[in-house]
Amino acid sequence: MEWDGFPPEGVKLKCDRCGVELSGRDGDRPAESYLGTYTGLCYTCQNAGPYVVETFFDGAKRLSYPPSCPSWRRDRELYTAYGDCPTCKGSGTQWWTSYPSGYRSYCEACFKRFINHPVRVADRAFEDEVNDQVTDDLKRAIKWAKV
Repeated sequence: MEWDGFPPEGVKLKCDRCGVELSGRDGDRPAESYLGTYTGLCYTCQNAGPYVVETFFDGAKRLSYPPSCPSWRRDRELYTAYGDCPTCKGSGTQWWTSYPSGYRSYCEACFKRFINHPVRVADRAFEDEVNDQVTDDLKRAIKWAKV
């Protein structure tokens, strides 16, 4: 990057989703390539409607939403949803109203269903067990090295 937060002259950045060239320092949309606001997406892709990014083995879908407040953060927001959820109707989100507008938040029912799936619970338990073993081994190695 140059001193002003833009890529060096001649470097062309492309949108990670559609491949269009991002606007540069002198373009109509300099925030697309400025280091402080760079997301890898053009404005069109950044502001596009929600789309599925990933589908999981249990039917859950990871959805990408446009930013709730792009003047504050330009990156897209990820939410996990189940199509049969009675709370969010498969959107994975809930809208909370606050003055003067509101904000999008995750659907608590979908989130709990996702993290409490027996396979994910077992996976986390196994991961914790492995981490504990590695930590114990590391402590023994450090103690041995000090002797």
